[in-house]
Amino acid sequence: MGAPAPSRRPGASAQANRQFATTHWSVVDAIAASDNEAAREAWERVAQWYWYPLYAFARRSRVGPEDAEDLTQSFFAHILEKNVLAKASKERGRFRSYLLCAFKFHLRHQRRQARTKRKGGHVAVVPLEMKSAEERYAFEPPDCRDPERLYERRCALIVLERGVDRLRQEFVQKERRLVWERLHPLLDGDPPSGGYAQIAADLGLTESNVKVTVHRMRRRLGEFVREELSRTVSNAAELEEELEHLKAVLSAD
Repeated sequence: MGAPAPSRRPGASAQANRQFATTHWSVVDAIAASDNEAAREAWERVAQWYWYPLYAFARRSRVGPEDAEDLTQSFFAHILEKNVLAKASKERGRFRSYLLCAFKFHLRHQRRQARTKRKGGHVAVVPLEMKSAEERYAFEPPDCRDPERLYERRCALIVLERGVDRLRQEFVQKERRLVWERLHPLLDGDPPSGGYAQIAADLGLTESNVKVTVHRMRRRLGEFVREELSRTVSNAAELEEELEHLKAVLSAD
């Protein structure tokens, strides 16, 4: 699925700016400053965001499945146990870039020590859904050989997937599940054989209504994507840069 057109509705920038108060970088600051339980729980949510891109990076770097799982788990445990975030660069920049740099260092360190611990060796300080990791990795495109490119792709797809999930939830809450099931494939593609007319007939709507609904869905998805991306940066300028980066990464698929 390609990147949706970002929403530019009036007031969208002001809404995004309010969200910059709680970003992945602000979670880093909270963890580094204290042992606050709320901050640790927020870090767990950040870990859930990035663990699979890091796992995929390790696998594409010729690390086996078991070692990739151990390394990903131990990386997040190490961050909390050793208060690594206290040393995080205050230059900010892209959070995902900082995290990948830290993960690379972790990989090199573990390889030098040649003592990566097996299952049960590390305490799962941050609970991760590792059971699905290798199943997901099996579907990664084989032509994407560069580990960093795969990492960037997965980070971008996670943002898009979170936006799509929020849109789905909105339709379900409004008791429009059937409309969602028929129309969400059109978020990034042309209608199937029969076109909009067949879908409209199936839903008991006019063709015009279907087209308008799809247009609104795409616009709403763009709004959700902006909101999700705003959690990863510190200001509006960085948000616009990230939107362009996301579109570039996804259009390269």
